[in-house]
Amino acid sequence: MRPLSPIIVVKHFLVWIGLVIYTYVFNSLNESPGKILIFSALFIGNFACIYYFLQFLIFPLAQKSNLVLVIFGYIAGYVLFVLGEFIIFKIIFPNLGIHTIRINLSAFEFLLKSAYWFFFIAVISYANLVLKLNVFKFKKIQMLKSEILNVELGILKNQFHSHLTFNFMNFCYTQLIEISEPVAQAVEHYSEMLHYTLRLSNEKSIALKDEIKYLENFIALQTYLTNKICLRFILNVDSNDYKISPMLFGIIAENAFRNGILNDENQPIDFELTLKDAELKFTVIYFKDKKNQFGEVSDTMMHLKESITLLYPENSSFEIFENENFYRSSLQLNLNERSQI
Repeated sequence: MRPLSPIIVVKHFLVWIGLVIYTYVFNSLNESPGKILIFSALFIGNFACIYYFLQFLIFPLAQKSNLVLVIFGYIAGYVLFVLGEFIIFKIIFPNLGIHTIRINLSAFEFLLKSAYWFFFIAVISYANLVLKLNVFKFKKIQMLKSEILNVELGILKNQFHSHLTFNFMNFCYTQLIEISEPVAQAVEHYSEMLHYTLRLSNEKSIALKDEIKYLENFIALQTYLTNKICLRFILNVDSNDYKISPMLFGIIAENAFRNGILNDENQPIDFELTLKDAELKFTVIYFKDKKNQFGEVSDTMMHLKESITLLYPENSSFEIFENENFYRSSLQLNLNERSQI
């Protein structure tokens, strides 16, 4: 859970004050106004304590599917609520001369009444959490859709005279192949990457083999643009009959070439892409080049991490680990699952 902003804190405070006032006004006690106010404040105060106990401790555990801790958490929450009720109704109120029906209830009736109110608080707390999560997810989806539209608009703009562009690149390739085969091959790799990128404006997912081919072209082109590149690329894919969101591999690989040491045989860039039974894992490891101007995880990588969570909401992860010298990113996806956004 994110920390509450000052505005949210004020809103919560006003809600609880409102409930205290409501309890004060619509109570059945035949007591002085001061005693009724004390009753209302303590009664609602115990509610508030359990509400936040559930919101910030128990429900986050439930989101992580830690069932055992959740069960113990609910039991602990109920025990704390009963303890609060006991202190309020059996100790504080009698000493203050505040007379309520619950003071005279038997132990079983008291526990049953507390269970009723605890269930009521749990339902309200859970409903509020679900509402906040749905609103947050809706906003994230809308932001992602907006960003995707902006990207698609940019791609459409870049398609201006695309036919002429590819004809020109084919001309360059046929002319260069007689002069310098490496240069001609570099042009070919770039042409295939450009063609792949232009296709993205009309497709939300792409064939896995095309995404892998883009990655291979990207790595090959980097070897032409740099005098010496030391890298290891392990590719172990049991099937290409899957679809994947485009440009995931390219963004991760580009980060490695931008920030990593490229020409040290003792510290090569490691790419490992494996796929077995629809479970894909792409890991990139490199040592940081402290001479470049970047050094930290780029905003693009952090945005990619958020996008993956939305595109593949189930059984996926994108973990980033780094220290002063070392960087590792690991993407795991189940290619049978994908969001419809």
